[in-house]
Parts: sequence; C-alpha cells; structure tokens
Amino acid sequence: MFGTASTVIFGILSLVGLATISASLSAVGIMGLLVSLGTWFWSRSAPQDLTYERKLSQDHAFFDEELSLAITITNNKPIPVTWIEIEDEFPEDLVILGKDLEDSSKQGVRNLSHKVSLGPFEKIVWNYRLRCCQRGAYQIGPATLRTGDPFGFFEKWVFFPKKDSLLVYPKVVPVRLLDLDARSETGDTRGKKRLNQDTGTMKGFKEYEPGDPLKLIDWKATARHNRLLTRVLEPDNSLVAMPLLNIDTTGVPYGGFIPKNLERVITVAASITWEALSAGRSVGIVTNGKSLLHERPMSVRPGRNPKQLSLIFETLAMASSFVGSQIDHDLLITSRKLPPGATFLFITGIMNEAIQNALEILASQHREPLVLWVSDWEPEGIPDNIPWKDLSRQLSSLEEHYEIPV
Repeated sequence: MFGTASTVIFGILSLVGLATISASLSAVGIMGLLVSLGTWFWSRSAPQDLTYERKLSQDHAFFDEELSLAITITNNKPIPVTWIEIEDEFPEDLVILGKDLEDSSKQGVRNLSHKVSLGPFEKIVWNYRLRCCQRGAYQIGPATLRTGDPFGFFEKWVFFPKKDSLLVYPKVVPVRLLDLDARSETGDTRGKKRLNQDTGTMKGFKEYEPGDPLKLIDWKATARHNRLLTRVLEPDNSLVAMPLLNIDTTGVPYGGFIPKNLERVITVAASITWEALSAGRSVGIVTNGKSLLHERPMSVRPGRNPKQLSLIFETLAMASSFVGSQIDHDLLITSRKLPPGATFLFITGIMNEAIQNALEILASQHREPLVLWVSDWEPEGIPDNIPWKDLSRQLSSLEEHYEIPV
C-alpha cells in the first residue's frame, strides 16, 4: 500500500514540476518515481525461482517416536532476496524439539516460522526433530511465503500448497502390565483360550522369564542344564482374537466424548493386537466408530499376514470420537462371525441397557465376550454371567509412567 501510494505521489510531483517548469521539483519527482518503480520490479522478481521443500524421515510413526524433519528454501536466480518470512502450518499435537511454534488463527494449528535473506543461488536448510505426542492422521502444510523489495515498500505473497501426511500409531504397552498375559484367562467361555497361550507341539526350550506360565517349566531339562528352562510351543495359528472397540465414551447422543477413555480403548486394542500377532494368532478388530479421514466402517477382517499389524494400527490411528453404529448390534453381529474357540474381547468404558441386553443374549448362546473395562468409575450393570476385567487401575498407572495422552 505504501509503495503504491509513494509511486503515485512521485508521479504527481514529476508532472507538477514539468508543468511549473521547476527543475528541482521535477528531479525529485522523477528520482522518486524511478526508485518506486525499481522497488516494485524488485518485489515482483523476489519470489520468482524460489523453491520451498519439506521432508520427513518417514510418513508413519508410533506414539512418542521422534522423526527427522528437514526444511529447505533455495534461491535459484542471480538476484538476491533481501528478506523472506515463511509460515508453515503444523498440527498442534506434533512437537518440534527446541523450536517454539507461533499461534495461528486456525483451530488445532500452529505456525513454524522463519525469517531469512538469500543471496544469489543460495540454499538454506533447517533440520529439526519432530516428536509424535498423539496418535492420529496429520497433514503438515501448506506454507506461505512473504517477501518484497529491500525497503519494504512493496510486498508479494507466495503460496506453497504441498502437504506432507503423517500417520501416528497408538501407544502400545506390554500386555502383562494390564494383567492380560498368558497367566490370565481372556478367552470366551466355550474354549477358555488365553490371549497368548500356545497350544501346539513343542519346538524347543528357552530360559525362564518373569511372566512365563509356570506349567511350561520343564523340570527335567532344568535339572540337566542347571538353569530354569521352559518349553516353547508352536502356536496354534487357527486361533482368532477379535477385539470389539466401543468408541462411545458417554452413552449420550451428541454428548461429546471423554478423551482419556477413548485413548484407553485404543491403547488396549493396540496392545492386545501386538501381543496376539506376535504369538502367531489371527487378529482382526471391529469398532463402532468413524475414521478421521473417511466414512468407511472401522473394521479389519481377521488375519495374520505380515501386513495385518500395519493395517490394524492404521485403522486405530485414524479412529475418531464419532460413533457410526450401535454397539449392541455390533456385539451380536461380530459374535456370530467368529469361529469356535475364538477370543472375543469387548473393550468399553460405558454400560447401558442396550449393551446389557446384547450381552445377556450372547451369554444364553454361550458366545459371550470378555468385557475389558477402561473407565475410572465403578462398572455397573455388567450381567453376572459375563466375564469381565477392570483395567482402570492398570491404565492409570501406565498413563503416569508411559506418558499416555489423556
């Protein structure tokens, strides 16, 4: 605005000087006009042949993992750029170590800002460490660049629309810390399967570790080798583990959600998935929630192929707080699709009449799940004939020691 106004003023002075035959006035006007036009052309050339690049070391990460972030700006012309201001949009749940981000007018977004000047053909690189403090699907960018002439008379804005996507997987904790290891029954009432229990043939021995089932200790081998040894069994890969996640944390339509309980449901499901797949089991998940990015159902069919872990973790990473189906209906449908002997787990922080009725129906058909309770308040209304376990105390302890977001 100032540059445009000064150009007009100097132009008027030049005309007045010529009209009044005033050499000094004409000289001032013409000189000022030339400077204004020169700065105008400079401001237009400054953003030309500038490149802005943003590079993440990877496009997916686990909760609390650190990534490398490199940002590069390059002046690809022989003319210097005397000043540049850059604002790059960043999700507020991602932390750049050692760098303070500036406030933004957009909700959930902060700006990574830089102020710099560039010589002819100069390149500047900023290297940062990025910490993933919350699971989710994120986009970094776009970036906006402001530059102009050396005097600040004229400004030019440049928009770099490119965005970088980052998927942050949920926190995984050792299942034994939830008291759901091989010593704890976590199967349905038909097969009494345990989450990590191997039921196949023996393939060797290993040294005893705390948490190993005592019944797997081989006392003859222990005596021969003079150290405590346990049998290693081939997993029965036919076993299926199917967690059903209740994303609804209030039980009230349009009643908001409780972030802590939602993250607890996701963390428990992720930890069980990791443990079960590591034990060679076939694992799938079902939720009543919607994705952060699309409206497709949030479920994964049981499987144990190498891509199954990534597929389930991507689904959990993108789980939102929006409920997409009735959980009592999901309970009935999911149980009917499971093969005999499958481990059916229902992870929830609420209990209402509809859920109670569904559980009663399943119990009468001997297809009831193990209910895993995540809320801090006392569970009420769980039918007496339904197995359940209160995980709230273990989760509270883990939130303190593992810095799980609440």
